[in-house]
Amino acid sequence: MTYTTPILLTGDQIASVAGQPTNPPGINPGNPNFGMVMNGVTALGGPDDIYRLVWFQNTNTNDTFFRNGQGWRLERYTGTNDPATDTGNWSNVPGIGNLGLLIVTEN
Repeated sequence: MTYTTPILLTGDQIASVAGQPTNPPGINPGNPNFGMVMNGVTALGGPDDIYRLVWFQNTNTNDTFFRNGQGWRLERYTGTNDPATDTGNWSNVPGIGNLGLLIVTEN
């Protein structure tokens, strides 16, 4: 997955997890079709809530892939303009610091 920074998301596209994700029985990270079980998943908002991921640590302007060691933070849009171009109306999401990213697709 490639990206440009920042990455805009809606509140129903990003979630918090209440516990530690686990591997399903017999499915290990090296296996094809690896999956994880995540209990207590709660969306951070709805489709009208706008968030963005901001790459702020170990940045490399030539890198276009998510990699180990990158630091990301989550910010919520608080303005009324176009969030794609408005750089001044963002605030850090309380309780969420430096993120390790987990890209999840729904089956």
